[in-house]
Amino acid sequence: MIDDIRTVMWKDVKEIVTAQGTTIGGIFRYLLAFGLLSIYFPLSLGRSFIGSSTFLIFYICIPIFFGMIIVSDSFAGERERHTLETLLASRLSDCAILFGKLLVSILYSFVMTLIFIVLGLFVVNIAYWNGQLLTFPLPVLAFAVIMALLLDTLFAAVGVLISLRVPTMRQCGETLFAVIFALAAIPFALYLILPNGLKNSLLNWLSTTDPAIVGLVILAVLAVACLVALSIAMLNFRRSKLILE
Repeated sequence: MIDDIRTVMWKDVKEIVTAQGTTIGGIFRYLLAFGLLSIYFPLSLGRSFIGSSTFLIFYICIPIFFGMIIVSDSFAGERERHTLETLLASRLSDCAILFGKLLVSILYSFVMTLIFIVLGLFVVNIAYWNGQLLTFPLPVLAFAVIMALLLDTLFAAVGVLISLRVPTMRQCGETLFAVIFALAAIPFALYLILPNGLKNSLLNWLSTTDPAIVGLVILAVLAVACLVALSIAMLNFRRSKLILE
């Protein structure tokens, strides 16, 4: 099955390069993102760049929005191009098709995050080299990398679920954007409706607990959410149903 997954991934990668990487708009988006986040801001902030975790948040979130284009194309794009029937009629298994498309979206966003981080650190070290390597604190960097992978996986699974249902890439992208916004707003909404006693207990726990423990809890919650989303995607992907549609 691994060879079949690679086949699906290679097919999608070629389509991404053709559709996204050769247009003026596509090239401009990448240049703008990398120019601002990995060159301009590191040069502007200097050594204080590595002392701020704000940019790690940007490095995690911005690639997700780029990945939305890829995951929207996974099935809705195939449906628009009338190539979905050909893919479903192939000898490839359901798992190979589903995980091949999931992995392309996940790796696309995750690798972009890694490039953002590496390029940003490279630029700030070249410009402000003082004989000592400038980098983010290792625990913060490790947390950011793992969180990026989990979030990329979560939204890829959610995106595939939406892409299976909607007829066009545009509709998939709009729906996925709304879902991302809703998921991001849920923690704040829940906090607002919590009784004051629970709010105080939560704030007290956050202020007194080791940040490493808080980080592990966040990662554990995201890991569970990923497993749930992937399981739902696997249950909803049915080749026979897609062919009939």
